[in-house]
Amino acid sequence: PERRAGLLSYIDSVLSRPAPEPAKAVAQALTERYSGAAVFLYGSGISVSAHEDPTEILFDYYVIAPDYERAIDGVVERFAARALPPNVYYVEAETPLGRLRAKYALLSADAFERLVSTRTFHSYFWARFAQPCTMAWVRDPRTAGYVAEAIAQAVITAVSAVAPIHPSPFTADDFRYMWDDVINNEAILRGGPPVDLKADGVVATFEVLDPLTVRYSWPTPNPDFLNKLAAP
Repeated sequence: PERRAGLLSYIDSVLSRPAPEPAKAVAQALTERYSGAAVFLYGSGISVSAHEDPTEILFDYYVIAPDYERAIDGVVERFAARALPPNVYYVEAETPLGRLRAKYALLSADAFERLVSTRTFHSYFWARFAQPCTMAWVRDPRTAGYVAEAIAQAVITAVSAVAPIHPSPFTADDFRYMWDDVINNEAILRGGPPVDLKADGVVATFEVLDPLTVRYSWPTPNPDFLNKLAAP
């Protein structure tokens, strides 16, 4: 229970990071379409800087709707959402910042909870939600708590699936693999390295110093990095 509480606290701190204003504008348009939904922002849209043109960005979202019945009108489309989740859609929203574009995946709350659990082996879902994302819109604190619990379960599922096949001991080569083949692999992280590995928008320099030591460095201070690295 104590470890889970620590994990939930960390997840809450990640989810509560403010989304960029353009991303929030699109999220608001999505909540108008899906009443009561929770909207996650992930990918490169998390780290949009003030000098970037948001109309040139394709934002990525997950929409967790209360249920499919109210979220999807068509019977065939609703069947597809249940049979082969998630349904993925493209949307454009007229905002004060211009016409913004996004694609989003849609899940019901029940499907979300089931697909990140150990009851199903869907790495597409628990691997996605074990990565950084931001809560761009949520209805109320109760929904936010439910979402955090589900994401905590995604992390637990990911660890329980990977830990048994991980060779022992854990060395610097594991960090090197993560850096080279995951963090900087656009097929996995299309938005590039997460914001935790950036300082003032600049990605860390990664070095292996010896079999048990690695170094991350930035041209400017990144005082929160160690706390994030040590979080549950």
